[in-house]
Amino acid sequence: MITSLLAWTFMVGFGIPGIVTAVRTLAWVDRKAMAGVKPWACDVCMSFWTGAFLVIGAVGISGQLVTLAVAPPAYTIALLVLGLLQRPPSSTGDLPTEPPEES
Repeated sequence: MITSLLAWTFMVGFGIPGIVTAVRTLAWVDRKAMAGVKPWACDVCMSFWTGAFLVIGAVGISGQLVTLAVAPPAYTIALLVLGLLQRPPSSTGDLPTEPPEES
């Protein structure tokens, strides 16, 4: 029981960022996200709603209502992973500070 809940937690938790990232690549969603329209532009909102649908699916597949308990930890995992995926590159070392000299 605990093992299956852990498995569902990780599947949902790591599935949410992938789905959110994929959905945001759609042209009409990207336009809304760039305009700041919720839920499309909000990591918290997108993670919540995507997680809700995935957890409901997990409950349907597992056939156990206790699977709803994976929602809070999966949501936390998703927010952490989305934060890492969307972090801008660091300014030290990623880009040259000066253009290369021409010979």
